[in-house]
Amino acid sequence: MHKKWIYLFISLATLGLDQITKEMVNQALFLHESRSIIPGFFNLVHTRNSGAVFGVFQDSTSALLPKLLLMLSFVALGLVAFYFHKSPATERLNLMGLSLIMGGAVGNIIDRLARSSVVDFLEFYVGSFHWPAFNVADSAICVGISFLLLRAFRDREDPAEASQSPARLHS
Repeated sequence: MHKKWIYLFISLATLGLDQITKEMVNQALFLHESRSIIPGFFNLVHTRNSGAVFGVFQDSTSALLPKLLLMLSFVALGLVAFYFHKSPATERLNLMGLSLIMGGAVGNIIDRLARSSVVDFLEFYVGSFHWPAFNVADSAICVGISFLLLRAFRDREDPAEASQSPARLHS
């Protein structure tokens, strides 16, 4: 575990950046306010997502949904933390991905506990197509998942290449 401390630092830095940026948005913009940064492409907005990823279930009136989403977030965080603990220190791509996911997950969990919703503020769009607003935590989770997928695809060797690998030639 001593070689993994840097990844835990990355997780904490991700969490810190997420919380700082959300607080900046809370201070700088009224709820539902929008500021154009790059006209026709990018706005800073202040929205709250009480639903799941990309606003799924946003309009639900169920009193049970927020509790369910919070519970699922804790279960997912626990699984990611377990996988992090079991990953060897040599699995840098996995550890980086898991660290980003943990930092982002904790950031969104803090929002759900404190506000019953997640602060989102990055809005990209082209014409009338708007990508759902998101935040630093969401970005970290997506990048982390991309690292895990990259690692998974990288490990799938072509059988012809595997038979020519240096490890096989020396055995």
